[in-house]
Amino acid sequence: MDATTIQKEQVLLANWRKLAPEQQDALAEYVAKLAHLKGTPGKVFVERTQHLHISDEDAQAMIQAIEEAFEQVEDFPEVNFDE
Repeated sequence: MDATTIQKEQVLLANWRKLAPEQQDALAEYVAKLAHLKGTPGKVFVERTQHLHISDEDAQAMIQAIEEAFEQVEDFPEVNFDE
């Protein structure tokens, strides 16, 4: 383990000790779930879907359907998957 990892663990443990027992339980459960998450990294997703083309008309139809279903569409920040 490198020094940065050890320092992070020490900070996490120090903060853990400040929590109430029920908060420690909730955090432990969250971390356990986080550790088991599986997904596709953004770069891989882009590589797999870069051949897809969605027309402006289709994109507008999707936006409208989302707005109707959820009554709002929030802008997402621009993401660069190559970083």
